[in-house]
Amino acid sequence: MESFIFKSKKPESNITENKEKPKELVFPHGEYGIKEYEKEYGNNPEEINKVRDIFNAFLSQEISNVQIYNSQKYGVSFPYTSINVSNFSKEIYEKYTGKKPSIKTSEDTTNIVSDKKNISREYIFPGAPLNTDLIDNGPFHFAGESMHQCIGKLPAALEKIKNGEGPDNFEIIMLGTPANEYGIMSEEFLEKFEKNPTLVMSEVFAEFIEKNNVTKNSENNKLSTELYGISWGGGLSALTGEKLLESDVYTQDPDKANDKELIVIRAQNPVSLSRSKIKGLKIWLGSPLNDLVSGDKYGPTMGKENPKFMDQIRNLLKDKGIVTNISEEQQKMKKKAMIDIILAFRKEVKLKPETKVNEIYGLNDLSTKTSSLNNEVEEQVKLHGGSLGQNIAIPQRKNSRVFGVNTFHEIPWFRKNELKRIHKAVEVIKNLENI
Repeated sequence: MESFIFKSKKPESNITENKEKPKELVFPHGEYGIKEYEKEYGNNPEEINKVRDIFNAFLSQEISNVQIYNSQKYGVSFPYTSINVSNFSKEIYEKYTGKKPSIKTSEDTTNIVSDKKNISREYIFPGAPLNTDLIDNGPFHFAGESMHQCIGKLPAALEKIKNGEGPDNFEIIMLGTPANEYGIMSEEFLEKFEKNPTLVMSEVFAEFIEKNNVTKNSENNKLSTELYGISWGGGLSALTGEKLLESDVYTQDPDKANDKELIVIRAQNPVSLSRSKIKGLKIWLGSPLNDLVSGDKYGPTMGKENPKFMDQIRNLLKDKGIVTNISEEQQKMKKKAMIDIILAFRKEVKLKPETKVNEIYGLNDLSTKTSSLNNEVEEQVKLHGGSLGQNIAIPQRKNSRVFGVNTFHEIPWFRKNELKRIHKAVEVIKNLENI
């Protein structure tokens, strides 16, 4: 059995009991972030070690929390992972103080203050595969968004822990699909899937979310859920939301959030919802050109760009009893499913008039770009420059809010504002060392 340590200046000695020297696990996405951080704040070894510790704590929890969801109804399974900001921040706190968090209890109850009544969850939907590689559509597809949320909330969470309070209960769940190497699909599922991949997959995800949310919902908890999809995931998140809203449990009306679970839908560069009339042509021409014109702005993902890293992840998951499903029959079905996704995600998704969706489009995204959207945002910049209003465009649907931002189809996770967030987290960690 192979074992690994996470790259750090002072590796923890109790990570493995294997007598052989553990192999070093280097997080490519995190290392890219460190390079960008150095460009902005200089090569300060003390700070860089803290940044790396943040990334490694993130990776450790993401890997530890990988699970497989099995749907008997649909005859399918898929991998997913999650990370709770409270647990993430407590791990950082313990590392730099050497102490367990001491959370104050209220005077009139034995419950710990950290058992918040308000529970927030963000579900991140996968994008379309670039080809028929089974590494695609895994639970780490958009790790950048999960990392973005964790790091942004880390400083406030650490301050609360330091003051004896419980951090906000915020959890991010990253979804994979059955077409991934860890998924399983039946012939019956594939037959339904190939007719309408986006709709069928949204039904599976809705079932999972309903069951997953029930485990944390009770009379004492108030649950709010954001469905966040990028690219193909934009249409997926919207249709999943519609499916959930068929139940009387969910609502998009904030005034009803005390009695029901509030759902917010956010779609980033959703090709299937875009106003372009030539979606198919734009995908075939725009997708390869996006990579050429954007350059190295985004860094590596936790996917197939790093085969050695993914091999190490497989070994870690294997130790947890999570193994790949790549029999000849499964490979054939999964590759067929991926082709179906590639063909489907460019097709228009029609939503119900009452469905509320926040749509964000990259103004430089050649997959969705239209002159009308860019012209509208240009006019808004003239009128409302320097405010959120400068990004607003005219919605094509009654209940949509449309924003145009200066990005390509992929999202630059380590942009300047993100580096500021990381630096702020580093500054808070420095103060912890003096406790």
